Amino acid sequence: MNKSNLTDIVAADTGLARARASEIVDTMLQAIQQSLARGEDVKFQGFGIFKAIRRPARTHRDPNTGGTIDKAADVTIRFKPGELLKAAVQ
Repeated sequence: MNKSNLTDIVAADTGLARARASEIVDTMLQAIQQSLARGEDVKFQGFGIFKAIRRPARTHRDPNTGGTIDKAADVTIRFKPGELLKAAVQ
């Protein structure tokens, strides 16, 4: 599924015009993105939790040369599925 498919499903299920459904999907995705950027968890009961995880700077070993590689601090997004989602997929 992609964003276009999701927009079509929202439009069909709600009876809204596709353009309005697209605005709703865009607003929802933007709200999730902004919350994660602020360091907030995004929780959907039964679906799962999105978390922005800050990783500190670290040093890795280059397997090709055996030397070290410095990795800057960064942020990654993690998703932990909820029980209802796990059950629905299995």
